[in-house]
Amino acid sequence: MDKLKESSVLNSLFFNLLGFNTPVVYVENNMRDDVDFLQKEVKVSLSDQFETTVKPFQFLITKIREFYDFDMFNPFISAYFKKIVVLKESVSSIEELYIHLQEDIEIFKELNKIKHYLRQNNSDIYISHTNLFRLESVEKSDFQDYNFDSKYISEFLIDVSRTSNVYLHFWNKNKNALSKHLFDWINYAKKSPLIQEQEYNEFSKCYWDDLFVFNSKSIPNEDVEEILTCGKIVNIIRVLFEIEIVTNTDNPFDSGFLSNKNIEIIKYNRIVSYNDFFLRPIDYDKFTIRGRRYDLEMRFAALYSEKIEREINILYDVLFLRSYLLYKDIFDQITNSEFMDQKKFRELIKGFSNSNLYSFNSQVSSLSVYLLKLLNCQNKTPTDELFKNPIEGLAVDFHPKYLRYFISPKIFTELGIINRFLVNIFFVSQKLEDYLLNDTSVKSFSKLVYLLLNQIKSTEITRINFTDILEFQPKLKLQIKKLLNSYYLTNSEIFQEWAKLFSISFQYIELKESNQVVNEEEYYNKAMHIIKDIDILIEKYGDDNFIDFLKK
Repeated sequence: MDKLKESSVLNSLFFNLLGFNTPVVYVENNMRDDVDFLQKEVKVSLSDQFETTVKPFQFLITKIREFYDFDMFNPFISAYFKKIVVLKESVSSIEELYIHLQEDIEIFKELNKIKHYLRQNNSDIYISHTNLFRLESVEKSDFQDYNFDSKYISEFLIDVSRTSNVYLHFWNKNKNALSKHLFDWINYAKKSPLIQEQEYNEFSKCYWDDLFVFNSKSIPNEDVEEILTCGKIVNIIRVLFEIEIVTNTDNPFDSGFLSNKNIEIIKYNRIVSYNDFFLRPIDYDKFTIRGRRYDLEMRFAALYSEKIEREINILYDVLFLRSYLLYKDIFDQITNSEFMDQKKFRELIKGFSNSNLYSFNSQVSSLSVYLLKLLNCQNKTPTDELFKNPIEGLAVDFHPKYLRYFISPKIFTELGIINRFLVNIFFVSQKLEDYLLNDTSVKSFSKLVYLLLNQIKSTEITRINFTDILEFQPKLKLQIKKLLNSYYLTNSEIFQEWAKLFSISFQYIELKESNQVVNEEEYYNKAMHIIKDIDILIEKYGDDNFIDFLKK
């Protein structure tokens, strides 16, 4: 009879080890739901003597029910189920079954530690890069090659045996997932849970800086930028090449004889072959991240630095007035009749535009009105909203094909402000110089303002070369910031005085161009009063860049 009972208990044990209660062996379920499974007892209905016999199986029986909710444990649960099915056909005693399940008991103990860790950290899901591992950087020479496995060492945050199957499974899963994400990003700019795309269309953000973000704390901080940069370069090369395919009129598929479908096919094939040629995958087993970044920078420079340099030339020649002759030609063509004719002026400046990279336009407000509004000035400027001299509204739209990916709308706006400021300076300066050379009337105002504006024009604007994809942009930002500050275009009090000086200068020029009588002394006194106010404000806020020389 005891043998029959033992056989019945053994058979019921197999079902319980798979997670099913039986009438003979079952997990007592008349306790609260929040009671831990370890506190719930396995009962045997046939005889109390068998409860002691099944006690060693209690951990497996209770935990298999609990682990159902953890998908991450599926590989271990599946292997365990298969083993139980095989043992059911070969094991004939409870003692023999217990011996065969020793390894599984150890595995379940380690799985239970993982489950406990996740619950402690309020996590219902398994995120391989953060929940179970901390990645530590192995110190290596910059010139030494190594692969991902030696670069990043995974360390369990929980106490499990480093040689166990559980540890090796999750270590490899984490390592392989991380390695694949990084490898695909560095080679192909492929997005993943590790590196994601975000919205960046804010005024102060740009494509290069803000499109991609690193969405993990697994990688050491010193490596995050290196890794991000690699994929960003691959992505920007692909984007720029695709644009060139679409816009390059020399390509045969731009012909009207080809359908849009054919264009897409050729475009796809061209990009694939291009990537195959220029973006050959690195040797997975032998590379440094810094070396990969350097290699990609060199490839980018070979492809696009010359084209970007041409756009930089436009930036300095046109926006910073390095090619002054372009503007001088515009200034020289403005005659008396054109002062009031905005339509004629707009037609005039069209002829000086380069539709591919920049175009001149006429703004509704003068620089003084526009910038004082930006600076939230409460005081009214003397400059009329409807200005008379079209130069006050002259502006440049700069639309580069390549640089726009590296420059934010904010930078473009700041460039436009500096450009309009310099245009006003250069125009007024040229006109006053003409009067000084050709007019025999009193020249006190012309000389005073001309000397001041020439001092401003002498500010050196050094051209920044695109030698490094990572260095150009911050250097340009710094240069623009310094120019805005040195011209005092960010100081509302000082710029109000600049606005007054521009206002009386344009009034003066209007009278001179109209051959009207000008009270030179009156304008001189107004200018001196403004310059003294500027001097006082400059002493209050910073260094004197322009006024001090007048005191000598």
